[in-house]
Amino acid sequence: MHLVFGMAADRRSYPEAPGTGSAVGAAVVGPTGLLDLLATQMGLTRSGVPSLLRVAAWQSKMEHAGVGAPRFWSASSAVDPWSTARHLLEWRDCLVEAGWTPTRAGMAAWPSRMKDLADAELSGPDLPPGRADRLREIIWAITRGERVEITLVELIEEEISLPPGWRHLMSALRSAGVPVHPVEAVPCPAAGTDLAILQRFLSDGHRECLRGDGTVVEIEAGTALLAAECVAEWVASDPDAGRGTVVVSDGDTALLDQALARRGLPVLGLSAPSPLRSGFQVIALCFAVVWKPLDPEKLLEFLTLPLSPIAPWAAGHLAAALREEPGTGGAAWPRAWALIEAGLRERMEADEGRELLEEWQSWVQVGRFERVSGVPTDIALAICRRLAGWAAAASEVEHGPLRRSLVEVTRSLEAALAMLGQATVAGRQMDQMLFQAIEDLSDSARCAEVGGIRAVADPGALWRPASRVVWWRFARGGSRPAPCHWDEAELAALAASGCRPESPVEAARRDEMHWRSVALHARQALLFVRPETECGDETARHPFAHQLAPLLTTQVGQQAIRVPAERLLARRHVRIAGRMITRAAADVVALPKAQAVWELPRALVARTRGRCESATSLEDMIGCQFRWLLRHVVGLRGSRAGLPDGERLLGNLAHELARAVLDPGTIPDPDSVRARARAEFDGLVERTAAPLLLPGRAAELAHARQRMPEALAALAAHLQSRGMAIEGTEVDCAGDAGGFRLVGRVDVVVRDPAGGRAAVDLKWSRSAARRRIELAEGRAIQLATYGRLLGSAGRGAPSAYFLLRQRIALSTSGSPLATEEVAALRDLDGTWEAVAADWRALIGLARHGIGLASGLGGGADLALDRVLAGDRDACVSCDLSRLCRIPSKRTAA
Repeated sequence: MHLVFGMAADRRSYPEAPGTGSAVGAAVVGPTGLLDLLATQMGLTRSGVPSLLRVAAWQSKMEHAGVGAPRFWSASSAVDPWSTARHLLEWRDCLVEAGWTPTRAGMAAWPSRMKDLADAELSGPDLPPGRADRLREIIWAITRGERVEITLVELIEEEISLPPGWRHLMSALRSAGVPVHPVEAVPCPAAGTDLAILQRFLSDGHRECLRGDGTVVEIEAGTALLAAECVAEWVASDPDAGRGTVVVSDGDTALLDQALARRGLPVLGLSAPSPLRSGFQVIALCFAVVWKPLDPEKLLEFLTLPLSPIAPWAAGHLAAALREEPGTGGAAWPRAWALIEAGLRERMEADEGRELLEEWQSWVQVGRFERVSGVPTDIALAICRRLAGWAAAASEVEHGPLRRSLVEVTRSLEAALAMLGQATVAGRQMDQMLFQAIEDLSDSARCAEVGGIRAVADPGALWRPASRVVWWRFARGGSRPAPCHWDEAELAALAASGCRPESPVEAARRDEMHWRSVALHARQALLFVRPETECGDETARHPFAHQLAPLLTTQVGQQAIRVPAERLLARRHVRIAGRMITRAAADVVALPKAQAVWELPRALVARTRGRCESATSLEDMIGCQFRWLLRHVVGLRGSRAGLPDGERLLGNLAHELARAVLDPGTIPDPDSVRARARAEFDGLVERTAAPLLLPGRAAELAHARQRMPEALAALAAHLQSRGMAIEGTEVDCAGDAGGFRLVGRVDVVVRDPAGGRAAVDLKWSRSAARRRIELAEGRAIQLATYGRLLGSAGRGAPSAYFLLRQRIALSTSGSPLATEEVAALRDLDGTWEAVAADWRALIGLARHGIGLASGLGGGADLALDRVLAGDRDACVSCDLSRLCRIPSKRTAA
């Protein structure tokens, strides 16, 4: 068998096979490919295993070696055991590859770190074989006389530049009768072009001025996205559809693939597996929700994943409960499960529905373990088995490749957890193991499409001439050589035992040889593509660019070869590397304009009849009738429909705390209200405001813990001073509003000494200014609505805002509840009359098929008889403004 071997040829190479004829009996292989081939020929069945399992095994070996004796890694391992194990395993593999064989014999003379590493090697469970172990095993098998069915090995690199272990393998193959020699060099093109000048400079250092003939081009772009567009345009302008073009990448062509696909060109498919794909997010989120304090945002992400173990309709109920109360200990969470149980009874048999309900509940057993102390290993294993079972059960039905990858990841994770042999796994290590498992995965969804253009993931994988070479992202130095971890005494001890690990200088020299080979193998054109920024960060120049600097950075050289990618945005014709790229001006399409008046479909008009209105829906209608239609009639939820946060979260918590401490009956003593609120506070936070327990919110939580009990004590003192008694908190009310049904939930309903009812609306806000303005302008719609619900004989009951942070009660003049009276344009009864009049006008408009977006200030020709003007600032906080096409300057206000 004819082989071409290179240290960077394990992934894609160019050419993909030796010679120009049939590829049967010939192959281009890298280290892993060569080991697999030799192991198959020799009947060695042991294959490489995921690095996740090897790191777990090595961590276990380190812990066994560290029992009763401090080791040089002990301090690091106490802080981060997984990272320490991963780094030391890399050290160990480098030594084994170079010929190190740890034994008890002679260990006493070794330096202390060498002895510690050898003790770890000889302690604990067996280490699954890695590439270094397989290399030494195959070398030993060849020297023992195992038959090798290889007729020729050609080396992409010079043999002297290979790492020591691979030089040993080539020597063993040569001793077994296999010819080993370098790949035959191919002459460079004739002189006379910029490419020939550059290649001669690399060969013998001779310098000439570049002429700008398009055979060497440096494309500079402000961003990687623009660079991808430029390269894709250049490829698209090729009449041979990229045939003969090789893209040398750093291993990630995602942006370039997208640009090629937009032009109908085949993609290169050199993208790394992403942990952000929904299938892999399931794994991470399953573990993220077991920690306490619970992060409700993570739980919401789990419930809203497109690929989720819980059916979307059921997950929707749970997500809605979480948005109402960000926690799982309040009333909303069990209420959501009751709705799900009822839904299952409608959809399937009782026994089947009960089993499915229990399965779904097992996915959201949340907030049980501290990240520092860790999750019990048996619980982590159960989560892995549940994930693997769920993914395997439906792997062929939908998202097949992704689910199969998910099965692979979870089973590797399960094996690694078992190999660790620990009672618990800390949160940080669990995260590290998850990312390691995904890193080990080959992403089956990322593959090259058939076409003329080829791509390699490493400069060293280009080993034969190519017509045109594009060095994509010529701004990175590739993998940097590992630093030398051993001092002189340790290196001397290693050399005495026959182990000479590769030095950083030797590794860097091999990288430099790979970079040179890219330039030397181009025959018609060489393009360096350098984005100045990536993901907002400035890129550094490639180390090879510094080597070419004497040729490329002269004033003449720069002018001759440099092409700014931005030219594509400003010019109709741009010449790049011998091709004329023609850009046609895009047709200017006018964006949809903001629209104040909308024609409503009949089905929507029909849904406006027989509705119940609330204080919130009336506020939305008065502020903007179109928002009321979308939110309350259609039921749309905007893009900001996440968990309550900030003031809204604290306000919800304050309401729950008030409900817990203000029992119906006589107003309790303020001191007892304060004491009870303090006692109830922490439990309520955990059940209904869990985000406040997360790291980074300690100050906010401490502030609320101090201020809320004091605020409720002030409310109790105020109501007590007015002789009030509490009828109830969070009281549901309903009534007829003269033309429509009115419903609402009043925060606190009280009764005066004469038995009359009154409403207190609790608010937690930074400033009282907004509420004062509402009252002064006669727009306190909430208070007017609550007064109407509790009133009688056509008059509204007294109502007031109680601002908890400021500890004041605001209402209109003459209110028995107010500590601060606001001179108002109209009293609350007058406000209600205005609301009712505007409701009639706006509902009439809707029933005639007209929607009005008040924030745009249009609709003057509708001749509406309104008392309360629409809110022109309603668009600032509206999450539906994109639908009515509000100008961006308004939404950004």
